[in-house]
Amino acid sequence: MAGLLFAAVFLIYLSLSPGAIGGMGYTMEEIVATQNLFHSPRAFFSGAEEIRYPRNGPVALLVHAPFVLSAEMLGLDMRWIDRAVSVEPALLSALLITLIFVWSRRLTGSAGWAALLALGTAFATMIWPYAYIGLETTQSVFLLAAGWLALEEPSTRSWPRTLTFAISATFALSAKSTGTFLVPAVLFLISRYFARADSWWGRPGHLPKLLATLTIVGGTFLVNSHYRSLFWVNFGGSANFVKLWIAHGPISIALNVVSFLFSANKGLVVYVPLALIALYVLPRVAVTHRWLAVFAILVLGGLAGGFSLLRNWSDETWGPRYLHSAIAPLILCVAASIGAAPYRRRFLLPVATAILLGAYPAFLGVFFYYGALHAAQRATSQPTLEALQFDPVWNHLRFNDRLLEIWLASDEPPPRRTWWTPEHKWFFIPPKDAPPWKSVDLAAYAIPQSAMIRTLEAEHRSPIDRRCLPFYLGSALAGAICLLAFVVVIRRS
Repeated sequence: MAGLLFAAVFLIYLSLSPGAIGGMGYTMEEIVATQNLFHSPRAFFSGAEEIRYPRNGPVALLVHAPFVLSAEMLGLDMRWIDRAVSVEPALLSALLITLIFVWSRRLTGSAGWAALLALGTAFATMIWPYAYIGLETTQSVFLLAAGWLALEEPSTRSWPRTLTFAISATFALSAKSTGTFLVPAVLFLISRYFARADSWWGRPGHLPKLLATLTIVGGTFLVNSHYRSLFWVNFGGSANFVKLWIAHGPISIALNVVSFLFSANKGLVVYVPLALIALYVLPRVAVTHRWLAVFAILVLGGLAGGFSLLRNWSDETWGPRYLHSAIAPLILCVAASIGAAPYRRRFLLPVATAILLGAYPAFLGVFFYYGALHAAQRATSQPTLEALQFDPVWNHLRFNDRLLEIWLASDEPPPRRTWWTPEHKWFFIPPKDAPPWKSVDLAAYAIPQSAMIRTLEAEHRSPIDRRCLPFYLGSALAGAICLLAFVVVIRRS
């Protein structure tokens, strides 16, 4: 069942891929750094000035390496390397969904409930858009893998299993600079991995393995932090850069926490409605599954609390991307609550409702490139951080919904114009010296990011997309078949 689910989710994700990832955040920077790392390792580790260091350090590059090097071995240029790396977040997201299914099945004792939660997470949360955006997927899947090994796997702690856990914890902590906020969660998982099931005390005879785990995780984190700091030298050092963004006072920090969870523009429960159920059942889960609850609280609290210390607790990407790694632990809390409830059917309506409410926002995040909003902001001279975080005129859901309406109505031949003015309401009389609101042509942004859909539209077709069209169509068909087979197997079970 798990294999069918992985294949179905991965192939469906792949069929709607943009076919490129270089324009997603800092990914192109990491692709180039990956090439530098493997083609000039001596220069890379010696701190050579000509090396372009990534902002998150070299650990994340190890995940890109198989895709980058495989494309290079085939003699492909950067366009195809970019296309090869775009497969990575879809693959990692499918692994994340599969692990949610396996863990949820154990928590609920039901393959049906586990399938509902896994598919709901796959297609009705931020996980789906970030299967194309990337940025957070590596951290999320390795963190959940470390959590599974520490909290749910059998009590045997062999050396191979311990090394697997240590590597998972290492990538969870070092794949992104934001891993600093996950230090408490990772240390908790290490303590649970070597502790008895019902206590905080460790198992006898595991001291060498504990020391090896701490050495691998801690040593890699320190080395990665050193090379990560080389990127921030151009900004006066990472400490000086962070100082520019520190929030002013405890009130601002507290409001940032609230906004992280409930704001209309960037709130977690808006982009992941299942998280609202998780927050509601968390106190009960703390009684029935205390270690899982502690894990979820440390992840959510570390990320939300850490980033709330900054004014840029969110950015131009889709939803509250810094909380991406907290989604899976929260979903598992829902699964634990269902498993511990004497009457499980009472969860069906709220869970199904949350999935339905989350499906359309997830689809909007998938259908259009997230950077279109910020591009429109720049075109109208309104690219402020506060507008992204709080201004309803620049709400990402409303903006992409407007783009979808334009795309659906685009039956006239190009060139077509769809002017939109992000106008704000003055209260009551506008100032005499107020500058006029600028308009922007949204037709230029109402372009689906899916390479398959773009290829089917003659207007936006490119030669490289046309060559890949059979691959995307085949992935969609194979994914649908695997999903149908998965549903049939679940019903029979």
